[in-house]
Amino acid sequence: MGFERCHPMVNLIYFTAVIFGMISFIHPIFLGISFLCAFLYSVKRNKNKGLIFNLILIPTAVVFALYYSSYHHFGVTILHRNFIGNRITLEALVYGLVLGFVIIGVVIWMSCVYAVFSTDKVVYLFGRVSPRLSLFLAILLRMVPRIKKEAKKINMAQRGIGRGIGQGGLFRQLKNGVRILSMLITWTIESLTSASESMQSRGSTLRGRTAFSIYRFDNRDRTYVIATFACLTITMMGIMLRQTEMQYDPRIVWTPVTPMSYLFYAGYGLLCLMPLLLELWTEYRFRRARGWDLFGTSSDNYSFQQHTTIIKEVNMPTETQKNWAVQQLRRKAEELGSLPQKSDFDEAARARIKAFLGPWPRALESAGLKTPSKKNKKPLSTETKRRFQSRHSGK
Repeated sequence: MGFERCHPMVNLIYFTAVIFGMISFIHPIFLGISFLCAFLYSVKRNKNKGLIFNLILIPTAVVFALYYSSYHHFGVTILHRNFIGNRITLEALVYGLVLGFVIIGVVIWMSCVYAVFSTDKVVYLFGRVSPRLSLFLAILLRMVPRIKKEAKKINMAQRGIGRGIGQGGLFRQLKNGVRILSMLITWTIESLTSASESMQSRGSTLRGRTAFSIYRFDNRDRTYVIATFACLTITMMGIMLRQTEMQYDPRIVWTPVTPMSYLFYAGYGLLCLMPLLLELWTEYRFRRARGWDLFGTSSDNYSFQQHTTIIKEVNMPTETQKNWAVQQLRRKAEELGSLPQKSDFDEAARARIKAFLGPWPRALESAGLKTPSKKNKKPLSTETKRRFQSRHSGK
């Protein structure tokens, strides 16, 4: 269970809080915490694509800082003068860098929003409040992956006639790219129009319409909301104590760091890391439970070699393994004073006993705890005997 399995309202509350904090806090420590957590969670959700996308955004923040400092000249620490004599100050450069990281941090958080939110969640959240907004967002979220697939199809079709993006000279490639872009824009407009008309004909824009949803606000979501608001409370305390403020004009001045400041940093960091920690904890529990249930050993010590050994044990049980299973059944029968049931063993032992001795009734018979069942066979009738004799005698 990842963060996307939580209730849509939980997702909305969390992302609203972290994106608002990313925009509002210009303190370098709070900004660095939020950006680092967004970076890690984006890589966790989007894998290599997220890593490449995030790394490409970092130089963009540096370029924006250089651009900002060349057109804003506040501050008293002069670093350089440009060719027309305007000064470039340290304060303007640092503030431009902060704004740049705020922008790319919001973009990274929005990539996480796109990975977590689905069309069903958007309709669930905004369908009754604003049907038109929910329709727009649902179509938009669904359209982005479709545009990528359609662009690949168009490019592949154009490559078949020698008009692909990478074919020909420089001007030829530019012309092919413009042609493919024109086709893609035309397809997008037609697709959006048909999707909008289809949804409107089904009454999606009517206020008060009902929609099917499978979301239930359970104890897991309540626990997550309580933890979120606890971290928000700690962060709000830092805001009221002016721990998030920062001054860049005319000098860089921030609130002194005290022992209490580390509590605010930890609270805000925990808030930003909550979905990542939830997914890591869920994966750990899943692997650990899977290791114990299937193989009778912890996933911490599980390896491919152990997996191969256990598969061989199941496929080719030896007399030692059968004797072990028989001893387990007899020992449990002595403890209980009755026939052992499957529920008396843990999952690992039960799976091994059934693998070595067969189904549970046959396992009890092999251990000598249950008398083998004798099925009463009906005697063959005279007609059946005659047919059997005639078939085997060749008549």
